[in-house]
Amino acid sequence: MKEILIGTIKACLYIGTLIGVFWALNGFRTLAQIDIIGVLAVGAILRHFVDKEQLKK
Repeated sequence: MKEILIGTIKACLYIGTLIGVFWALNGFRTLAQIDIIGVLAVGAILRHFVDKEQLKK
């Protein structure tokens, strides 16, 4: 149970960081829903490949 909670918190921080950085790069304007979905999709793809490379080591 503790591992699930820690994993969930890490995922929330990762998602929050992605959206926060994108929001800051856009000058703190209101983001459209499609922008947020695009950022999360790219973040998920990058995270997948990073995890895959870490498992190889």
